[in-house]
Amino acid sequence: MAAYASAYASRDTQGFRRLLAARLATGPRLDRYWELTAVVLTPPGGPPEPTPGSADDWLREALERDNAEAA
Repeated sequence: MAAYASAYASRDTQGFRRLLAARLATGPRLDRYWELTAVVLTPPGGPPEPTPGSADDWLREALERDNAEAA
């Protein structure tokens, strides 16, 4: 969160987290890109390989939970 807040010249507040969650949720094509990247990187029959998209998914889920708990 500190890196995102710094990049947006903001502080890590609940309002910033709500704004960030909304911004990160606006890229459905990016989600598909990371899904396909995982398919290409994963060996046949192997467990799915993590990608930067996986980290993005984890961050968005954490933001959604945090925002729901704060509401």
